[in-house]
Amino acid sequence: MCWYVMQVFTGREKETVGMCRSRTEAGTIKEIFVPEYEYMKKYSGQWHRETGVLFPGYIFVRTEEIDALRQMIKRIPEYTKLLDADGEILPMSQADRMLMAAMLDERRVFRMSEGYIEGDRIRVTSGPLKGREGWIRKIDRHKRRAILDIDMLGRTIRTTAGLEIVSKKNP
Repeated sequence: MCWYVMQVFTGREKETVGMCRSRTEAGTIKEIFVPEYEYMKKYSGQWHRETGVLFPGYIFVRTEEIDALRQMIKRIPEYTKLLDADGEILPMSQADRMLMAAMLDERRVFRMSEGYIEGDRIRVTSGPLKGREGWIRKIDRHKRRAILDIDMLGRTIRTTAGLEIVSKKNP
């Protein structure tokens, strides 16, 4: 079973997934999804868990039938393009699939992480960012989010994830 990545208009990922599902034959696509991340948002004086698109502008597709996938894409009125290399559509690498499996839960959500700051170092104690502190480029403690650089799909992808910093310690 191969995984492919489809580029779409940013902000239209979920609508495009819906169009793909309605325009494909049963069984052609085993799975099509938009990975999301969990974050906290404050409104009405309380913090609430919300989700956002983890990789804006990308949809992930699992199928064995690349030709059927190409035909389905032609029937989508939105911008859609399978990621390729020199015109050849390539499936996701085993390393990228393993990374996705490690990052996302069964609902394809990158859950909140939790950690603390010790001097000028970030220590993540729980969640999918544990052991991946090197991805963190910037933290917005007020919004409880982190800006990440993830090496995936042959490039560095900048994205956002939820990160709760519970304390700051001096070394």
